[in-house]
Amino acid sequence: MVKIDFILQGESDVKDHLSQIEQLFELREIEGVLISVGYCRLYGVKLIKKFLQKYKKKAKVILGIRNGITSIQALKELKMLDVEIIIVDTASTDIIFHPKVYLSYSKTEAKIIIGSANLTFGGLVRNIEASSILLLDLNTIMDKNYLEEILLAFEKLETNHPRNVYRIKTLDQLENLHKEGRLVDENVHLLPKVIGNSLKNNAKEIRKIKLKTRYHIIGEQQKEKETGKKTSTKIVSKETESSLIWISKPLTERDLNIPSGSNTHATGSILLKKGKTLNIDHRSYFRESVFKDLNWQLDRRSKKAHIERASTTFRIIIKGILRGTYELQISHNTKKNTISYQQKNAMTQLHWGDAKSVIAQSHLLGCTLRLYAPVFNLDYFTISIE
Repeated sequence: MVKIDFILQGESDVKDHLSQIEQLFELREIEGVLISVGYCRLYGVKLIKKFLQKYKKKAKVILGIRNGITSIQALKELKMLDVEIIIVDTASTDIIFHPKVYLSYSKTEAKIIIGSANLTFGGLVRNIEASSILLLDLNTIMDKNYLEEILLAFEKLETNHPRNVYRIKTLDQLENLHKEGRLVDENVHLLPKVIGNSLKNNAKEIRKIKLKTRYHIIGEQQKEKETGKKTSTKIVSKETESSLIWISKPLTERDLNIPSGSNTHATGSILLKKGKTLNIDHRSYFRESVFKDLNWQLDRRSKKAHIERASTTFRIIIKGILRGTYELQISHNTKKNTISYQQKNAMTQLHWGDAKSVIAQSHLLGCTLRLYAPVFNLDYFTISIE
C-alpha cells in the first residue's frame, strides 16, 4: 500500500529535495532510475552526481531545452556520467517541457518525488519548492500499475514525438544545440527581467525572505570555493516585459513573403498594422513613437517624395532561437489626404532585406510577431516570432 509524505522546501533546515533524492538511491537492488525535469543546470547535476554515477547504466534523465535555462555545461556533465539523456524540444518558448519527477524502483518497491523541483541548485536546496513523496509497494496491483503508468507515459513521449524528443548520443550533438541557441552557456549571464516600475510613494519595501536551508552559499560562490578560481562571466541583456511595443496578428503569407497565388508576388516587407496592440493609431504610432529617433530621410525620387525612409538594427529570434542581427529599412507614407489613410490602412512598412531568408518560412504561418524596443542602453530592436 502506498505511503505518502510531503515536503515544503525552505521551511525545514534538514528536509529538502536533495535529501529526499538521496533516499531514492537507498532502495535495495535498484532496477531503474528516472529523472524528468524542465530545467537542468550544472550545479544541480553535481549535487546528485555520486548517485547517478553508481547507477549510470540504469538511469534515464529526460529534460527540456530551448527554455533559456537548461545549459550545455549541465548536459555535458550528464554525458560524462554516461547516463541515458533524452531531450524534449517543443520548438517553442510559449510551450515548454516542465514535469518534475524523480523516481527509483526495484522489484518490490519504488520511491517517487513529484512536485516543483528542477535539477538546479535552487530547485534542490534553495528555493521554496513543494513535492509529494510516494513510497510504493510493488507487491500490490494498484501501486505496481501506478509505477508502470508513469514509466509508460515517458516512453510514449519519444514514440509520439520523435522529431521533438530524442536521445543525446554524442558531445557534438550538444555543441550543435548550443550553437543553435537551444542550450544556454552558464558563463553568459542574463540580466534579470524588469517586471514593474519603481515603488510608488505609498508602497512598502519588502525584505528578502529568509528560508531554512542546509546550504548557505549560492551556486557561483560555491563553485569558487571548490575550485579556488573566480568564475568568468559575460553580462548580456534580455528583453524585458516593459519593452514590448507591438504584437502582430497571426502572420500571413504576405507578411512572411511566401505568396502562394500565381497572381501575387513577394513585396519584401511586412505592413505594420494595428495588430493586437491596444490604444494605438498604427498610422502614426510607428513613425512618431516607436521609430521616432531614427534618422529619417525623404525619398529622393520625385514619385516617391512622400515616402520617408530610415534604417536600424534588429535582432531576430524565431521560436526561441537567435537567427541573427540585421540592418533593416523602414519606410513611412507621409500622405494623410488619401483614401488609404482614411480607411486606416498601414502607413509604415518594415522591409525584410537580408533577413528574408529566415523570415520566408511556411512553418511561421499563423505565428505571432512581437516587437521589443532597445533596453539596457543597447542599440537594436528585437523581433520575436512564436
